[in-house]
Amino acid sequence: LGAMLFTCALETKVPGSQRPKVYPLLAMANERTWVGHFDMSSQDGSISFRYALLVRDSTSNDALEDIMD
Repeated sequence: LGAMLFTCALETKVPGSQRPKVYPLLAMANERTWVGHFDMSSQDGSISFRYALLVRDSTSNDALEDIMD
């Protein structure tokens, strides 16, 4: 299975004591997001946005460049 994974990390880390308050906020944001999702690391509390795009072996280099743009 071919896939391109895009991840955008936010420059913030949620302290452990505040994480229970942030999980519902991320869930509400994800409800309104059409593609991809927001995620918080259980290890360090960093927040990121992730999106996976399935690609075939026959996907041209030009198409991949357009996706990256």
